[in-house]
Amino acid sequence: MKKVFRSGVFYFVLLIAILLLVVSIFDKPKVDQPKYSTFISWVEKGDVKEATLFRQRGSIEGKLKNSKEFTLSYSPFDNELEKLLMEKKVKFTYDNTEGVD
Repeated sequence: MKKVFRSGVFYFVLLIAILLLVVSIFDKPKVDQPKYSTFISWVEKGDVKEATLFRQRGSIEGKLKNSKEFTLSYSPFDNELEKLLMEKKVKFTYDNTEGVD
């Protein structure tokens, strides 16, 4: 057993395992997943640069003016959202191609 601990291979494997653990702990998702109310406040403050609304799956993906990306769920029946996006001059599109072969 003592030979295992003296071996350089043991310490190399231990170092790799520790590095993988640290990366998995500190690796946060690159995409924010805000609540709908947070998204609306971003739009009202003018922080949203662009958005794509996916009606079939009820989600929105987009980018803030600081280049952070976000994704969230929403109700495709919210008629006020489109008005707000236009009023705040947010570039937005609808993606209706989901599920089309």
